[in-house]
Amino acid sequence: MDTPLKNILRTQIGALGGFPFEDFVRDLFLLRYGPENFTPMRNVRDKGCDGLFNNERRIIACYGPRAYDKNDFEKKADDDFSSYSTHWESKYEKWGMVVNHMLSPDQPLKVESLKERSTIMGSEQLVHIIHDELSSAKRRKIARFLRVDEEYISSDYFKQIIEDLLENAEAGDQEIPYERPTYIGEKIEINFDADDIDSAMNEYELSISGFGTVKNLIGSYEDSEITRLKRRIINDYQRCSGSLKDRLTQMTDLYLGKYSDGDDDEYREHIRTILLYHFEQCLIGKKTAGETTE
Repeated sequence: MDTPLKNILRTQIGALGGFPFEDFVRDLFLLRYGPENFTPMRNVRDKGCDGLFNNERRIIACYGPRAYDKNDFEKKADDDFSSYSTHWESKYEKWGMVVNHMLSPDQPLKVESLKERSTIMGSEQLVHIIHDELSSAKRRKIARFLRVDEEYISSDYFKQIIEDLLENAEAGDQEIPYERPTYIGEKIEINFDADDIDSAMNEYELSISGFGTVKNLIGSYEDSEITRLKRRIINDYQRCSGSLKDRLTQMTDLYLGKYSDGDDDEYREHIRTILLYHFEQCLIGKKTAGETTE
């Protein structure tokens, strides 16, 4: 499914051409496959090779036009394959290309006609690697290379977490309303020990900037899905034990296990924001006396 982040990644990749596109591909493949499996080549006098997949014995050639032109692509493919045949084929049995746009049917056919089992990778495969195969830290690094606004990255984190919460959420017909306390300070005071109040308030204030995005994302779902999401969070909260602070930690670790070994600060921050949003909306934790229905 397309997301705003995927769309902007696709656009930014398509805007790259020439050496900047080659630089992007090399950085992406180094992050994804590691220096032991991928060896980048310099931009000039590269003998038709922009990088080596060492474990596959494959070389790649990059092509980043402003707009796809069949004749121009076929000439580029012929020239790069000729260089590969002359300089690399004796040691690297496989060859392929990487382009900055969505593939047309002609392109794989052309590449395959030059050498059996040759490959070509387009913008869709590159977006998939960035969005679905990189860790959050590496994804953010590539997104910054592509000058993607942080808002798209943050929104994508929130959406992934909400989708995962919905995946195993129980269905239910009874609507569970959100409620907003009249004074968040009072709600924090009755839910946290005296020694934790200041740190809880600080974390809440830092999380507020993400509440609008969370609210908008949740609002894009059907009412039945929103109810399932609320029920999932309530049930997970009730399965945990101890104080609110303890339960928030347990729930954060539970949800974080989906994404990493527990050391992913980016996802941890976004999970905490979602939980604190639901705390503010009185879905979890002790309620104050002056709540109003949203």
